[in-house]
Amino acid sequence: MRNTFKQVLYVVLFAMLITCTIGTAAQAATKPAIKGATTKTITLGSTFDPKKGVTAVDAKGKSLTKKIKITGKANTNKVGTYTYMYQVTISKKQTLKVKRKVIVKAKSYKLKEDTRPFTVKGGYGRHALKKAGTTLSLIEKSTGGWYKTSANHWIKTGLVGDYVFIHETKPVYATSSTKTSSGKATYGISKVEGTSIKNKRIKIASGWITAPPYIDPFVSKGIQAQQDEILKIMNAERAKVGAQPLVKDETLSKIAVLRAYDMVTHRYFSHYATSTYGPYYTLVNQWNYWYWASGENIAAGASSAAQYMNMWMNSLGHKANILNKNYNRVGVGVVKSPTTGWYSSVATQVFAQQ
Repeated sequence: MRNTFKQVLYVVLFAMLITCTIGTAAQAATKPAIKGATTKTITLGSTFDPKKGVTAVDAKGKSLTKKIKITGKANTNKVGTYTYMYQVTISKKQTLKVKRKVIVKAKSYKLKEDTRPFTVKGGYGRHALKKAGTTLSLIEKSTGGWYKTSANHWIKTGLVGDYVFIHETKPVYATSSTKTSSGKATYGISKVEGTSIKNKRIKIASGWITAPPYIDPFVSKGIQAQQDEILKIMNAERAKVGAQPLVKDETLSKIAVLRAYDMVTHRYFSHYATSTYGPYYTLVNQWNYWYWASGENIAAGASSAAQYMNMWMNSLGHKANILNKNYNRVGVGVVKSPTTGWYSSVATQVFAQQ
C-alpha cells in the first residue's frame, strides 16, 4: 500500500511539473509586444520610414502590425533628437505603448569649390570665403540647396548668393554654354544665382555672363589708412555738435570704395554716373541694403584724409551730411587714380540711417 501511494504521488508531482513547464513556455511565446521600435541614428538629409522594421503581436501570436498607431515626427533635415510613440490595442483592457528615439546627426561635407558662407540663407550677411577642400559639418538642410553649418552660417556650394560688381560691358548668354549673346549686363552690383566652373560663367538676373570680379577683391583698392582717418576726424566733428559717432558699416564701406573706383576708372566726377549704373543709391538698392535715409559726399584731388575732410567741412551741403544727427552708419572709400592727367584720387562717403 505504501509503495502504491508513493507511485501515485510521483505521478501527480511529475504531471504538475510538466503542466507548469508547458504553461510557462506558452506564456513566454505568446506575450503581447511591439518589436523593432529601438533608438535609431540617421544622417542629416536621409530618409526615414517609422514603420519599417516595427511589428506587433497579441497573446496568441497574431500579428497586429497593421494596427500600430504612430505619433511624432522626425525632421530629417535638421540635427536633433526626436521621439515617436508606437501604440497598439491588444484588447479593451490592454494597450501597448513604446517610445522610440530618432537621432539626426550632422553631415560631414568637403567643399568641391570655393564657397561663401552667409548669416542668412539666400545671400545675406557675408562671411570669409571657405576654400575648396574645406570640410564642414552641416546641421540643417533647406530649400534651394542651402545648408546650415555648425558655425550657424548658411552655404550653397559655390558662390551662389554672393555679389559681383559689373563695371564694364558684359555680354549676356541664355545658358552657361551658349556661344551667341542675347544682350548686355546691367552695370552695378548683381547677385549671383548660379555658377558654372566648366564654362567660367555665373548666372545673374538677366542671364549668364563671364565671371566678373566678386565684391571683396575691390575692397583692397581702397586706401585703408586714409579711410580710417576720415572716419576718425568725421566723428570728432560730430562730437562737437553733440551728434553720436557714425558706425563703420561693412556694406556701405564696400559701396563707397566701388563708387570711388568706378569714378577713377571711367574718369568722371558726379553723384550721377551717366555711363554706368546711375546715382550712388542704385548700388545700395542693388545690394538689398535696408535704410530709412541715405546720402553721399564725394571729393577728388586731395592728398590726405585731413585735406578731404577740410574740403567737405567747407561746403555747406557736405558738412550737413557729416553732422546730420539722423545718420548712424557710414562707409568711406578713397581710391587712387591709375592714370595721370586726371584727379590723383577720389574719396566718397556713403551715409545711412537704420
